[in-house]
Amino acid sequence: MPKLFWRIFLILWLSIIGFSSLVAIIGDQVARNSGAQDMTEILKLRLPPLLKDVKKSLEQEGPQAARHILRQAPPGIRNLVIVTDNEQQELLGRRQFQRHRHNPARDRPNRSMEVIDPAGNHWTIRVSPLVPPRILFSPGYRGTIARLLLAALLSAVVSWILARSLARPLLQLGSTSVALAQGKLESRVSGKITRRRDEVGDLARSFNQMAAEIETLDRSRQRLLRDVAHELRSPLARMQVAVELARDKGDSPEGDHQDGGAELNLIAREIQRLEKMIAEVLTLLREAGSVQALEKEAYSLAALMEGLLSRVNYEADAKNLGRVKLNLEGDVELFINPELIYRALENLLRNASRLTDVSRGVEIYVDPVGTGSSSCCIKIRDYGPGVPEEFIQHLFEPFSRLSSARERTSGDDGWGLGTAIAAAAISRHGGTIEASNAVGGGLEITIHLPLDG
Repeated sequence: MPKLFWRIFLILWLSIIGFSSLVAIIGDQVARNSGAQDMTEILKLRLPPLLKDVKKSLEQEGPQAARHILRQAPPGIRNLVIVTDNEQQELLGRRQFQRHRHNPARDRPNRSMEVIDPAGNHWTIRVSPLVPPRILFSPGYRGTIARLLLAALLSAVVSWILARSLARPLLQLGSTSVALAQGKLESRVSGKITRRRDEVGDLARSFNQMAAEIETLDRSRQRLLRDVAHELRSPLARMQVAVELARDKGDSPEGDHQDGGAELNLIAREIQRLEKMIAEVLTLLREAGSVQALEKEAYSLAALMEGLLSRVNYEADAKNLGRVKLNLEGDVELFINPELIYRALENLLRNASRLTDVSRGVEIYVDPVGTGSSSCCIKIRDYGPGVPEEFIQHLFEPFSRLSSARERTSGDDGWGLGTAIAAAAISRHGGTIEASNAVGGGLEITIHLPLDG
């Protein structure tokens, strides 16, 4: 049995025994010092007069008078006096005394008297043997020890139940944590424990939540590795084909060695794409996993937006993409890392500009105060095809792309890392980012940034 169980059991059990012993000893000592007379002394003083009065009343007045005298006597003494007639019927009709039959051999002369009432009826007056109380209820040390033994037995049962109820959930938590450490990430504490409405239940629910987060992170890690391998494989395959074509042209007798320039240019482009993806992966890992404090400064929100829109709209005009329209309600200073927030918003605006209807562009609404007095609200709204509802919750995960085959549309050279990098940057500032399909089509991204950083 685990040590924790025995520690809880012994603490409870010994505490109960100690308290019971103290109460029993003090109670017995108080009873001894209270001046109460011994039962035998009481019998010597009060029983003989009662027997004399009952005998006299039977002889002179009959059973009715004797019955009245017995009923007036205290119960403790009255129950010692048994009066029966010739038919062994007890004078007071007490059934528990009907079994006391007259036995001359057993009833000593000083404990049995024969009486004749005025009507000539024979009565027998006997004194019931003084039966000592059961040891459990008897005074003195024997009774005290018996009561302590009973208390120890009962307290052992109670302590066992309490200790088991406290230790068993903790043991299951321990076994579940061991299973997690062994790689069984689906392990959870049973619902019987998580349904408890106490601190143990809170601990079990928190543990299950932690285990679920660990499992989710592990799956994301595995997915990230698979996606990186997939994304690396495609450009590498194209480079291999291009290299082979360049070699074939270079080895051909009639081939011009300069004809391999197109293939080599393709290789160069794919290498650049790989470098860009690796840089984005490193940025994501740095932003999502960093525990170092950010270097922040007070920065004007209007100045940040002005520089951002100038760059994004310049690229949009050059590539015939949707322009960004700013709706800024005043200005405010944010305590932020300008570079991180700039890159985060730039990634989101570039995606929106590429996917929106060119004729309608992208709208960005900035409320310096937001819905409360401690945050700034930024909404980015495009008029593109939107996102399926089941995919929205994965929009800010690394390599999240709508196409399951990862086939890029025209002009899309992204890797699904931009939104993840943006979400990581916003999170590092203590903010939140959410996405939803806008009414009338398109996607709306809502960002809340704390004013004080």
